[in-house]
Amino acid sequence: MRLIAGAKFDRYTIESLLGEGGMGEVYCAFDPKLARRVALKVMSTKVAAGEDLDSRGRERLVREARAAAALVHANAVSIFDVGDVDGRPFIAMEYIPGRSLRAYVGDASVTMAQRVAWLLDVARALSAAHKRGLVHRDIKPENVMVRDDGIVKVLDFGIARQSAGFVDPNAATQTAATMAPATITEEGAIIGTPLYMAPEQLRGDPFDARADQFAWGVLAYELTTGSVPWRNAGSGVQVVAAILSADVEPPSKHSPDIPPNVDAAIVRALAKSPRERFASMDELVSNVAGGSVTPPTLGSARPASAALEPRTLSTHASASTSARRPGARALGIVAGLLATAGVVVAVVSARVRVPDAPPSTPSTPTDASSLALAPKVAPTAMTALALPPTHDPNALAAYRAGMQAMRDGAFTTALAKWEEATVLDPTLAAAHLRIAIHVGGIEEADPDRHFQAAVAFRSMLSSRDQRLLTAMEPAFLKRPADTSESRRRIVAMAAELPGDAEAQLFAASELDPPTPEAYEALLALDPQFGLALWYAAQVRYRGGDDAATLRTLERCLEVAPAAVSCLRLRAALWIRRGDCTAAQSDARRMLGVEGSSRRTFEVLAGALYGSGESMDAVKAALAQKWAATAPRIRAQTELADQTKLAVVEGDFARAEERALALERQVAPLTHESDHVDAAIFLVEIHRETGRRERATDVAQSYLRRRAAWQPAEASPEYDARPRLLAAGAHSTAEWTRLREEWLRESLATPTPDARGFAWLRAWAAPATTRADAEEALRELPAFLPLPTRDSYNMPSVDLGAVYFLAGRIEDAVAVLRPAAAACRGLDLPFAHMRAQLLLAQSLEAQGDKRGACAAYADVLARWGAAKPRSVSAELARRHAASLACERLP
Repeated sequence: MRLIAGAKFDRYTIESLLGEGGMGEVYCAFDPKLARRVALKVMSTKVAAGEDLDSRGRERLVREARAAAALVHANAVSIFDVGDVDGRPFIAMEYIPGRSLRAYVGDASVTMAQRVAWLLDVARALSAAHKRGLVHRDIKPENVMVRDDGIVKVLDFGIARQSAGFVDPNAATQTAATMAPATITEEGAIIGTPLYMAPEQLRGDPFDARADQFAWGVLAYELTTGSVPWRNAGSGVQVVAAILSADVEPPSKHSPDIPPNVDAAIVRALAKSPRERFASMDELVSNVAGGSVTPPTLGSARPASAALEPRTLSTHASASTSARRPGARALGIVAGLLATAGVVVAVVSARVRVPDAPPSTPSTPTDASSLALAPKVAPTAMTALALPPTHDPNALAAYRAGMQAMRDGAFTTALAKWEEATVLDPTLAAAHLRIAIHVGGIEEADPDRHFQAAVAFRSMLSSRDQRLLTAMEPAFLKRPADTSESRRRIVAMAAELPGDAEAQLFAASELDPPTPEAYEALLALDPQFGLALWYAAQVRYRGGDDAATLRTLERCLEVAPAAVSCLRLRAALWIRRGDCTAAQSDARRMLGVEGSSRRTFEVLAGALYGSGESMDAVKAALAQKWAATAPRIRAQTELADQTKLAVVEGDFARAEERALALERQVAPLTHESDHVDAAIFLVEIHRETGRRERATDVAQSYLRRRAAWQPAEASPEYDARPRLLAAGAHSTAEWTRLREEWLRESLATPTPDARGFAWLRAWAAPATTRADAEEALRELPAFLPLPTRDSYNMPSVDLGAVYFLAGRIEDAVAVLRPAAAACRGLDLPFAHMRAQLLLAQSLEAQGDKRGACAAYADVLARWGAAKPRSVSAELARRHAASLACERLP
């Protein structure tokens, strides 16, 4: 019997029917206990071919739902509650606003790259389920949702079966009952959708997780070609017969743009025999993400090529306090700063196939364990590479210390040691080369100068490093940089050095997107390779998987206790989660490892401010930061920080003075990115003080001067220019032209998150009206998925603003609450305050007076006495007064 809107079911209030099937109905319901919407699956009392669901069956269903609830993964729907009301079992699950994959089957507007990315997310969710002993048994497009923000969610573990003998490693105790298979039908009964069932399921034979792999193959085939593999089989018995016996045509026959390795992976997943499929979903993911695939022996299957054709390399801009200037163009080998807490990012690219592997063995390019076991391969750590010749033993000692620091994942220490080595011996080309490649994105480094020095003294390089230098030359010395040629050369080099940990690090990072498993495999070559674990943690951090990130960072610090970058990344995670005290603790530990460091003092100052410590403590930490800053950028770094200090203290007159001084300081500099921060500061100050015309004048002045500067290398993640372009445009038509120009430039060499960040910068950030927000949301599907983490300038605030302006208040609160809680008040004062104000308005719109008053009070505590006026504080005061809030500043 259906439930009606407004009805109570257990503690839930039914809002609407979302769908129904043979197992029951799914409703959108409200959970008053936790104040959130849920998807409530209410089971029918008639299931399994019309038979009554007896008490034993209900008990099994609840047990199975609880097993599924233990699955925690970014791409698996979360189960919140299970129970039984008057003999009707129910499961309360995460409510997913979005569209199912069914809506995208045959949709020509979705790129192949996006389809493959979705398929990888589905595969990763299944992998996580299989590791918990769960077999889904009903993978199909209707059970995969693409959320409005681009996140893929696998639904309906409602018929999942727990594998016999599965032992939960996290459980304190495990009984025979919990280890037994948990199903809602008797053994041998067919559960699922026949079109997506593996042959062994259709026959009623025993099956395991590889049945899900087969269903994934059908789903993948349908998503990439627009049709299931048995398009001519008719229906009913004919379809079953085709699944059991008919050969599968490769998807590429119907969709020529499918990458060869993806094509072969789908064919292999659809093998009739489970033995011919991949051994696990992890193996499938590795191959789809960029490896080579050995297809099963199927009549119509064609061999897969070893790897994708070389793609245009991604170029990431770096982010700094005063500029986001990439330090190295080649192969994306830049060390930038994850702006969340000054985390150094090195992005490298190369793909290598393991030589001499038996042709029948599937090969993953960066599977270092395979490399280590391959014939004629001697594992070589970075610190075991041939030492360069030098007349100065102190220079050699500094160089070796730098290699050890880089192996540990201590970028700043590595840079300092290599810089010391080049001062002691300017001909030490190996040190020059590694500064350019590994740490070129750190502002203290000058990558171009060091690369030119490496070229000048190339005769001092080992033959191995001469090859590395030659591989990088097109990216460093050509204008524009020829990253494709550099990539081709580095691929060839890495292919011939399968045991070289540094070379294979390049290979692991070329996967698109890189996988943490590829980096972790490098420990087979070098068990103390902390840098590889930092890379793995960074991938997980960027994917929003905090729990896995923390586990990887703990392992990194066990392998390499001096891995400051792992500590810095952990501090970034605490900052994002609003745990300012934990960030303080990690900052102090960093100081103990590497001593005075500009980046560490920056983290400490932000954490102190976020924890509510005195401004004297915050200013003392910043003073130490300035003392530790390289002379080349010290003045502009100090001016930028002084501007932020004045902003957080509500002294906008002094903030404007410091921002103008920064503008004068950078005036002689030739790179566009050197000028962005001063312009952004001034625009934000003028807007906050109600002087919008002056803000527009600043932006237009910036646009008039752009032609005199060397263009910034666009990176949607870090590029703040769209705010200036929008503020300086004279008309809607001009803004549209500037936006399209920026989008073409910034997406010329897209990274995995590029399109999502491009939407946040070009559509969300400039939105100020409901019409702007609605237009932005109409454009959003073409830019999905959105990134799963915050980055430079807190784009989550812009997303929250779009939701608020468009009237999607619940979505706005979900995005703005963590943004307002993050420890970002010092480094991003305007964005952080905007998050507070928007959260207050959103909570007020929800009717949450207490929450709204508290958020308005936070705004007034900081800017209530601002000089000159604060537009945000005035708005907060008016709203607080209308709510009759008490005890306001």
